[in-house]
This record gives sequence, structure tokens and C-alpha cells, in this order.
Amino acid sequence: MGWVSYHREKGESDRAHLSRELLDNTAHEIVTCASKNGVFYAAVRTNATGEVWALVVLMRRTRGEFNFAYKDMDETVGPTAVDAPPAVLDALTPTTNDYALAWRERCRANLVRRTAVRHRLRDVTEGVVIRMSSLLQFGNGLEARLFRCVERDGRTIRWQAITDDGTRFLCHLGPRWAERYTWEVIPPATTAEESLPVEGEMAVDSNRLAVFVQDEALLNVVLKLAAVAGCTIHREADVAVAKPCWSWASMMVLDTASAKQCAEAGLGRRDTVVLVADVTSSPEVFVRGIEVGAERVLALPGADAWLTAAFADAADRRGLAA
Repeated sequence: MGWVSYHREKGESDRAHLSRELLDNTAHEIVTCASKNGVFYAAVRTNATGEVWALVVLMRRTRGEFNFAYKDMDETVGPTAVDAPPAVLDALTPTTNDYALAWRERCRANLVRRTAVRHRLRDVTEGVVIRMSSLLQFGNGLEARLFRCVERDGRTIRWQAITDDGTRFLCHLGPRWAERYTWEVIPPATTAEESLPVEGEMAVDSNRLAVFVQDEALLNVVLKLAAVAGCTIHREADVAVAKPCWSWASMMVLDTASAKQCAEAGLGRRDTVVLVADVTSSPEVFVRGIEVGAERVLALPGADAWLTAAFADAADRRGLAA
């Protein structure tokens, strides 16, 4: 049977609504049921025989006149939806139907897998980095396989993606990411090598530079100078992801807008902050520089030689460390 669409009034549970639409309530009775991820699962008793079988109903909810659609089936057709909860599976009576048995087995296996995922998720706390088995692509055109948990509030996790070249940005992994993707938690020793440390994890690293520049023209100049110097830098997307590197980066390169955000975020003053601007005579430039403890304010282009030399020095130190 295909999909059936119509207007469904609000205020009625899936159990009451679908029981009336699909079952002869004099011949059948719902023992237990649940709606999960757009699918209604029910253990249904046939009163004449006492058999309890599984009803699976795919559901779609939209706006407009035809705001509800469903496609119903029973377990003997081998549904692809396998999120039936334990209460529904436990209520079913034995069957000899091969398709039903295979469906029940897939549901049980899925329960085991989801339980294992929930246990693994307990290890994902603030600062932990996970690695996906394959690259994920995002709307900004960037790809990443490393993701740091920036903040966790119960089931809600705020992620920071880390690309292969060290660029970081906040992102969403989508619903049920832990089940949809193959992933692993990176051990702390590996994390320090492959991604960025959380604030307080590590002292200043003389080989690491971070750039948080929002002005596109200035950013292009900074990146070009870093490329000329052969220096690897870490680009920050916003103040939330710039915060961790505030304690470990050997040099922070900011523009006026970024310096303002860092000050407002309470990051405070630190050594080796370089503030870049297109015009250094503006009073605001120096105010922002004082707020973050900038040791130099550079006009770009113009002070290219000094910044290139600083980047080259950092590249030399990294080469010696390697």
C-alpha cells in the first residue's frame, strides 16, 4: 500500500489517531506503542487468536491542507524502519514468518548498537576531540574529519570542526550523528598532536601561530605573507573558537573587530599579540590594541616585511622542532 495523505486535526495522539484509522478496534488492540523519528511502532493483539504482532507506520507531517501522510505495514513485509523500542519487541508473541523474524533481529541489533553509542557518548565531554572515518563537507566549502566538543549541555553538543590545514569553525553534525557516522574518540596524547589544545591543557607553544582576522582584505594579506614565509598558521572563525588558543599560541594576529570581540569575551591581555589594520592612525585601533595587550600595531600593506619575518622565524622554529 502506498502513502495516504489528508488533513489531520491537532490534539490527538498517534496511538488514538492511527488506531482509529487502521484497526478494527473490536478485533484488535494496541498493547503498547511508541513514535520514534517519524515512525509509529505498535504491538497489536488480535483478540481472536491472542497473537501479538508489530505494526509499523511511516509518517510525514507538513503544513497546508494535506498536513499528514502515512504508509502502514506489518512486520511480515520486512520494514526498513528498525527503531522499535524494547517494550514493543518484548510484547510480540513468537512467529515463524521469516521476514518478521529478520525484522525483529534487526531491531534488536539496532538496540544493542544504540546502547553502545550512548555509552560512548558519555566520553564526549568538553575539550574532547573525535575523528570521523571519512571527511564531512560543510556549506562553507570546507571539509573536516576532526571535531572538538566546545561545549556540552546534556545531549546538546557544540562542535568545532578542525580541517587538515588547521582551520577551525563552529558547526553542527546533525541529528543522530553518533549513529549515522563511524567515529572514535582520539586519545589525549594523540589529540595534542593532531588538533588544538583546550585552554589550560598546554603551555604556550613557540611553534604555533593563530590568526583571527575578520576583514577579508587584511586576511588575504596575512595569509599571503604566511605562505611566503612558509609558515603554518591556524585560522580562527570567531571568538568562540579563538578562545582556546589564547593561552597556547606563540603569536595572535588580530584585526580591530576581532580584538574588540576578544576583549568583550573577557580574554584579557596577553603577550605577543599583533594587531593589523589598513589605517593605524585611527584612535580605535590603539584602544583595541591596549585592551588585548598588543605589542605591535601594523599597517597592511606597509609593514609586510616585519610580519613576514615574524612568520619566517616561527617556521624556522617549527623546522628545528621537527
